[in-house]
Amino acid sequence: PSGRAVKDDAMPDFSAGRQYLLRFVIFNEEGVLASSDSKVKYTAGPVTLSHIYAGEDFDARRELEGWDEPNFHDGDWAKAMETSSPAAKLSPQTWPDLRPKESFSPTRVFSPKPGVWTYVFPQNAAAIVEFTVRGKEGLTFRIKPSEVMNADGVVEQLNLWGRSCTFDYTLSGKGAETHRWLFHYSGFQYVEVTGAVPRGEPNPDGLPEIDSLRLIHVRTDNPIVGEFHSGSELYNRTHDLVDWAMRSNMSFVMTDCPHREKLGWLECAHLLMPTFAYRYDCKAWFEKICADMRDAQLKSGCVLNVAPEFLMRPADDMYMNSVEWGSACVLLPWQAYEWYGDVSFLKDNFAMMRRYADYLLASSTDGIAHGALGDWYDYGHGMSPGPSRFTPTQLTATACWAMCADAVARTAKVLGDKGAEAKYRRMFESVRSAFLAKFYDPKKKTCTNSGSPQAGCAMALCAEIIPESDRAAVLETIIADLKERSYQQTTGDIGHLFLIRALASAGRSDVLHKIYSRTGKGSYGGIIERGLTTMPETWDALTVGSNSLNHCMLGHVIEWFYGWVLGIRQELESVGWSKILIAPEPGELSQCSGSLMTPRGKVAVDWKLSGGRFEMDVTLPTAGTVLLPVDGEALVEGKQAPEERGDFGRRKISLPKGRSRIAVSTIG
Repeated sequence: PSGRAVKDDAMPDFSAGRQYLLRFVIFNEEGVLASSDSKVKYTAGPVTLSHIYAGEDFDARRELEGWDEPNFHDGDWAKAMETSSPAAKLSPQTWPDLRPKESFSPTRVFSPKPGVWTYVFPQNAAAIVEFTVRGKEGLTFRIKPSEVMNADGVVEQLNLWGRSCTFDYTLSGKGAETHRWLFHYSGFQYVEVTGAVPRGEPNPDGLPEIDSLRLIHVRTDNPIVGEFHSGSELYNRTHDLVDWAMRSNMSFVMTDCPHREKLGWLECAHLLMPTFAYRYDCKAWFEKICADMRDAQLKSGCVLNVAPEFLMRPADDMYMNSVEWGSACVLLPWQAYEWYGDVSFLKDNFAMMRRYADYLLASSTDGIAHGALGDWYDYGHGMSPGPSRFTPTQLTATACWAMCADAVARTAKVLGDKGAEAKYRRMFESVRSAFLAKFYDPKKKTCTNSGSPQAGCAMALCAEIIPESDRAAVLETIIADLKERSYQQTTGDIGHLFLIRALASAGRSDVLHKIYSRTGKGSYGGIIERGLTTMPETWDALTVGSNSLNHCMLGHVIEWFYGWVLGIRQELESVGWSKILIAPEPGELSQCSGSLMTPRGKVAVDWKLSGGRFEMDVTLPTAGTVLLPVDGEALVEGKQAPEERGDFGRRKISLPKGRSRIAVSTIG
């Protein structure tokens, strides 16, 4: 309908002029009970509109009681036509369904202006609305959800490009009517109601009266496997802020946002892979995302920015084809293999991975990948958010190409393909040489930038491009820029993860503690201070224009919280958690506890640091290694631990399977 939300640059309505196809088979252990055949009938139902962007309308007068029960009279129903099956292959769903989860009641209900009611909920989330209403048959009221409410209390849908997402409900008049949205969900924290009033409020016009209205969070039912709690209220609230954005974007794909687009933008699929895996069991979901990318890969080998393919833009449009996004087709399978230890991630996707790396070579110029979006939404340059400002887009694209070449070479080694391993190892070295020649200044120990070296240098370090002799100096270049900015990160969607990894892997979590302990503008703390309950699209939490307030794309800190602050991670070269490492980084924290259900079993850690004494309780499913964050006499179950040193000269202790209690009584 006119004015209802739609995405203009997306694939047109595929159903126009085509038959609606239905095939079903109902069976149990004893065999087939029913299947679609010439006896199938149909009729118009109460759902009069349902659209992924526009909303959903429901006419309760058209409900047919008992239609799904035996012996229902369907004499006036129309017969379906039999037709041939489409050429497409039908496959069963192997990943979890979307399920209703937490339910929230409004914390406030008020009228900002005559005829309009605003419902305020405590949480922004991907959700549906459930309500109970009473009124006369044929009366209709409207619900409008949004994550933005202006200063006057009016709900505004600013991120739908001038259109609206609404829900019209027409009453049957049969007493108390309870209904929830059936096929549509949206991302919202506020609901506007027109054409009805809350029960107990003045109602001179005899409008429908709403007994209750609730927000019910919905998401793909990936089981929770990780827990994190620290002695920092800011860290805990940051964890919740990001986690709610993660939950809200676990859908049929890993969506960018749960309202205006709901598309599988691919950069998050690889950049946030460990972040999601630390909190949820996403194995089947990641397999599905990999299958989407295989289906969407072009004949050229290119994988575009969104899968399943949905955008309809020119092939060279930056929103269609950015290497940092397409790299997910290589980096997600490799990381999923490392995490879950399931070689099928590599076997099923190796052809796709190779073809994409070959495409990058074929489309490059002098060993440099084409630039497009780059470090999307980088921060601190004073300009509006968008494509990278500080870091050349060719730099970030070429760094991702190097990571892809390396991952394909490693995959070939695992699969025993020596020829492919050698080919892609040569590709990596060629890309590395081209990157160093174009973007690296060996005298200044920095990478090309327009005001901040954080993203470019971090990505070059993580891609193993920087010469070993220069790595420490390049890291100091990043730290110097952070110090000059009072530890304000400038990295955006792409560079932020690599800033974390570059610092953390070099033993500089002390710097990350300073970054993420900040409050005010441009920080997680500043976002929380503004009252947001989900991670927004921008570091400044912009609420104007089309900016989203429910994006997981800058939530990479979760990987650091679990892997370094709590200290649960794998040793280098470990696959499937075969070598568990416990190496916490307390910073100024006094306590942290949490757990992770790994493919090997549950890992639990609880550490405390107080009065010159460090204590840690560790439970492991297999033998593992501990790196202590403090020095001194170490006792394990009351017995002195052998003197051994690991990375950064830290005390190293080998632990057996099961529970171990460690205490360091003095700190040097």
